[in-house]
Amino acid sequence: MDYILKIDNPRDAISALSTLPKDLPDAYKEVLDRIKKTQAEETARLVLSWLFHAQRPLKMGELQEVLSMKTEPPDKDLYPEYFIDPVQIVKYCQGLVEVDRVSQIVRFTHYTVQEFLTQNYQDKLLESTDLAKVCLTYLTFDVFELGPCTNRNVFDRRMETYRFSDYAMRYWGFYVRGKGEEDPKILTFLWNMFKSSKKCNAIRQYCDWIHWPWGDIKKFSTSTMLHIIAWEGLATVCKCVLYGNDRRYVYSFIRS
Repeated sequence: MDYILKIDNPRDAISALSTLPKDLPDAYKEVLDRIKKTQAEETARLVLSWLFHAQRPLKMGELQEVLSMKTEPPDKDLYPEYFIDPVQIVKYCQGLVEVDRVSQIVRFTHYTVQEFLTQNYQDKLLESTDLAKVCLTYLTFDVFELGPCTNRNVFDRRMETYRFSDYAMRYWGFYVRGKGEEDPKILTFLWNMFKSSKKCNAIRQYCDWIHWPWGDIKKFSTSTMLHIIAWEGLATVCKCVLYGNDRRYVYSFIRS
């Protein structure tokens, strides 16, 4: 077992593990125990959490951005000087993840990694609400206060510069829905986003582009807070806004 843990190449390491099917759970446990003894334990946990909960394949550039972010206090922009080198990101995970050199997609090296985490390690990973806070922090960056893009070139440059924006705009509602709708910190993020018409319309412009990528980027439907809440299926948040179930957050927002 020790010789497997010393293999640097992720694919070779997992291939070696796959020759020991009866011992896979113990092998993964040893890998995770090994990660715990390193200074990169938290970074590895973040990577495993994002891949575990991913709603579509994540690219290395997207992971670099989310790993660099802080939600408390929330960042207002990206800081490339805090990006972790891709080689290091893979190395921190001790053979549990790999990156495709062509597509730059980061994935678990073997499907049994996901199974093991589900059965044995899920309580140690980030929860969906934690990922929701990252997505909402991202969408409240100052750049989105500039509002919708004025033309396709500006839109493309924004998406290329803020690589995680595609994922955040597509899936923030998924991570908020349910338990996240009752989280005070998430509600605070939502109000900060919703009270800016420019941010709401920047999100709506992107949503329209998802469904009509061949259309005119300048022609999009404007959105209010309730439009976005309904679009994302946030029933509890909708009731909160309409009926004032949580006065601490709703009333202060409505009056602003």
